[in-house]
Amino acid sequence: MRVFNRGRGVLFASFLAPVAVYLGFSIEGERIDQRGGRFFETGKNVVTTVGRFARALQSKDDAALPQFFSPRFHGSRLGLNQQQLFEEKDGIRRYHLHSDGEAPSPDAALSEWKAYIDSFQSVEEMGMHLHRLEQWDSPDGPAGVIRMEVIGTPKGATQAGIDRAFFRMKFENTDGRLRIREASLVEGERVIADQPQFTDVAKTAGVDFMNRYYPLFLNQPLKFGMIRYGPGGITAVDYDNDGFYDLFIPDGVESKLFRNRGDGTFEDVTAKAGVSGLDGVSVAVFADYDNDGYKDLFVSHTFRHNQLFHNNGKGQFEEVSEEAGESFHLLEVSRGAAFGDIDNDGDTDVLVSNNNGPARLLINRVGNRNHWIGLRLLGKKANRDMLGARVEVVVTPKRVLSRRARTDGSYCSSQDPRVLVGIGSSDRVEAVRVRWTDGSLEEWKSPPINRYLTLKEETSAGKK
Repeated sequence: MRVFNRGRGVLFASFLAPVAVYLGFSIEGERIDQRGGRFFETGKNVVTTVGRFARALQSKDDAALPQFFSPRFHGSRLGLNQQQLFEEKDGIRRYHLHSDGEAPSPDAALSEWKAYIDSFQSVEEMGMHLHRLEQWDSPDGPAGVIRMEVIGTPKGATQAGIDRAFFRMKFENTDGRLRIREASLVEGERVIADQPQFTDVAKTAGVDFMNRYYPLFLNQPLKFGMIRYGPGGITAVDYDNDGFYDLFIPDGVESKLFRNRGDGTFEDVTAKAGVSGLDGVSVAVFADYDNDGYKDLFVSHTFRHNQLFHNNGKGQFEEVSEEAGESFHLLEVSRGAAFGDIDNDGDTDVLVSNNNGPARLLINRVGNRNHWIGLRLLGKKANRDMLGARVEVVVTPKRVLSRRARTDGSYCSSQDPRVLVGIGSSDRVEAVRVRWTDGSLEEWKSPPINRYLTLKEETSAGKK
C-alpha cells in the first residue's frame, strides 16, 4: 500500500510541476506583455509629441509652441545658434553646434528655438524623431534621445544646408500630454555649400524611372501599413562583367534593369535580359550562386513566391526557381536578404527575412562544384575589413573579374565582407590585384584557389 501511495504521490507531483511552470510562465508572460505595451505607448507618445513640436516650429506657430514646455523646464542651450566651423573641403563647410550655457526657463528655451527658425529665409523640411527611448517606466516621466533634421536655406546663403542634431530630452506627463521638462545637446552639425554639389542627370542618363504601387498594396488590408509605400531599394551591380555598375530598380508594376553603357548613360535591357514582368518586388540582390563568374539574381516578393534567375554570361537571365528548392514555392511577405558563405565551403548562402514570419536560411549545395577564390582584405593601420577596396581576379589576360569589398546589397539587405569570386572550370588564377581605399595598388601572383585568403595592405611583393 505504501508503495502504491508513493507512486501516486510522484505521479501527482509530476502533474503539478508542469501546471505550476505553465502558470508561472503565463503570469510572467502577461507581465512582460504589459511592460511591452507601456513601452510601446510611451514611445508612441514621445514620437507624436516631438513630431508636433517640429511642425509647430516650421510653421512658426507662436501660440502652440509654449504648450510643448513644462513650466518647470530647466535645461541647457542647444547650440542651435552657436555654430563653429571645423572643416571646409571641396566647397563644403561643416559646423559643430556648440552649447554655450544654461536655458533656465521655458522662455529661454523658446527664445533659442525661435531665433534658430528666424535665421532661415526658407525651411524645406523639419523633422524630429525618437532615436532612443532611455527611460519609459518611471514616475518621473519618459526620457530619450531625439534626432532632428532640418533642410533649409539660412539667411544670406545661396544654397540650402542640412542641420542634424541629437538632443537628450526628458518629458513630464501633465493632463495626459507630454511636455519637455529638460533638454540638452548631445551632438549636432550643419553641412552647407555655396554651390550645388549634385545635379539631377536622371533624364539624360536614361534612368528617369517613376516607381508605381503594387496594385495589391492599394486594395488588400495589410497588417503593416508601411509596406504600402512602394519598393524597397535600388541595387547597383556589374551583372555583365564589363567593369561598370548597372542598376536594378524594383517596382510595384514592372521592375527595370538598366545596363551601364560606360559613357554616363544607361540602356533599358529589362526585356532583352529576360526579366520583364517582375511586379510586387521588395528587393533584388545579385550574387554568383554557382561560381561561374557571373552574378545571378535573387528577387524577393510580397504576396508572391521569391524567384531565382541564373545569369548565362551573355547578358540574359533564366528563371530557375522551380529547381532551386522548396523555399521558392512558399508564399511569404519577404523583404531583404543577407548573402554570405555561412558554412565556409566556397559558395554563397542566403538568409531571407520575412515580415511577420520566420527567416529562411538557404544553404547552397551547387556553387562549390566550380572553382573559386575567397579574399578577406585587411588594412595596414587598422586590422579591419577594407570596405570599398576594389579587387581584380586575373583568371587569364582576357578574363578579368572585378569585384568590390562591400557589405551593402539593397534595402534591408547585406552581404559577406569577404570577396568570393567564382572562376568556373578554370583551375588557376594568374593574379589578384587590390586597389586599396587610399588609391594604392598591390598584386599577388598565382594565389591558391578553392580556399579563403587574407590579404593585408602592403604585404605583397607587387606593390605599386
